[in-house]
Amino acid sequence: MKKITNTRTLTTKAPKATTLSAGCREHPVPYPGCPDCEAEATRQEQMKADQAKLKAGDQKRKASVKAAKATKAAPSKAAEVVTPAKAKATKAPKAAKVAKEPKAAGTSKKDQVLALISRKNGATLDEIMTATDWQKHTVRGFIAILGKKGTKIESTRSEAGARTYKAA
Repeated sequence: MKKITNTRTLTTKAPKATTLSAGCREHPVPYPGCPDCEAEATRQEQMKADQAKLKAGDQKRKASVKAAKATKAAPSKAAEVVTPAKAKATKAPKAAKVAKEPKAAGTSKKDQVLALISRKNGATLDEIMTATDWQKHTVRGFIAILGKKGTKIESTRSEAGARTYKAA
């Protein structure tokens, strides 16, 4: 690629790309009778047709937007009806908040999981899932968090493939 240098400003510019109606790889210009050149010519014609359709669709869309804006005329002053200002309604005083009853021990899902894994044989992943209505990944993540917070947990896999968690 040859660079063009402007001697007055000492800037270098790349030459502009020219679009030639190229043929195939073997012919720089379309060659009659070459199937690749004819296919390329057909492809370029199709691209031009598609571009024309896009341009026509864009013009149609612009015209419809313009027409929609024209129909939105400002309401005339004669049509405006002046309504008297309404008095603001006063708000009713808020009711005092009712104190929530404390939960009974063992009702949180954390307590449920701890109770299940504290059993003699521990609990399987499926048992924990049904007790808490959690998905597998949620149970595994929760067990991992318990382990990080200091609870010693043993994880074993049975021959049937069921994962069992047991608090040590």
